[in-house]
Amino acid sequence: ANLLDGLDTSNPRDFAKIAIKRALNFGLNPSDNTNTKLYSMNKQMWAFSEYPYINVLNRETLEVITRLNIREAINRRKHKHLKNFIIINQVPHAYIDEKTGDFYNACTGFRVLGRDRTFLKPAHLVYKIPGLAAKGNKFTSSTKERDLKNVFKNIEWSEELLGDIESDFATFGWIHDPVHTENYLIYPLQSLEESIPVLITNIMKGKPLFYENSFAWNPKRNGIFLVVDKKTLKQAGQFAMKNFITAHSI
Repeated sequence: ANLLDGLDTSNPRDFAKIAIKRALNFGLNPSDNTNTKLYSMNKQMWAFSEYPYINVLNRETLEVITRLNIREAINRRKHKHLKNFIIINQVPHAYIDEKTGDFYNACTGFRVLGRDRTFLKPAHLVYKIPGLAAKGNKFTSSTKERDLKNVFKNIEWSEELLGDIESDFATFGWIHDPVHTENYLIYPLQSLEESIPVLITNIMKGKPLFYENSFAWNPKRNGIFLVVDKKTLKQAGQFAMKNFITAHSI
């Protein structure tokens, strides 16, 4: 399957023009050619990367059925607590509850104006699509694009998960691979910080979202584990430990 979809950045003479195009198109049509994980659900395969998009493939032909924009899953009327929230990226490692077919994943972004009147306060969200991976679910049993139109209709969103207590507006903690138990989702916020200015610069240059210098190791930053209740999506607690880094959790 061809999951490449971006703007050409090979001509340095057109850098300014291309940079502006990439900045304007990032929210609508980013390059997401860094697929991290595939999930098989009925007749479909869902391909995830760090970008806030999901490529849905026909499991038999590997043709791309459609691309789902997770930003569109926030209904400003229904999810009023997120009306000022902007999603930047999502965790490429989702979770499927084998008993219920419930589908979980997390996103990182910002509230434009935080409740403490902080501008662009970083925070994390967890979403749940009940029964999405259950056998026979109409949204994942179809290979037609129009049948996926309302796949986010019953999506549930958590409140903002605040674990970045040591961050300023220019950085946020990195979540890559969560841990799952019977009742909880555990998201490790590492001592790696993502630089917002560098990420924006990479986007405009046509570089991968997480390119060189976008991460910085902060030895003074504690590692924080966010614990989320799978049923209510409420933050059940958090605990900290001295600085650490982990790419994948077991």
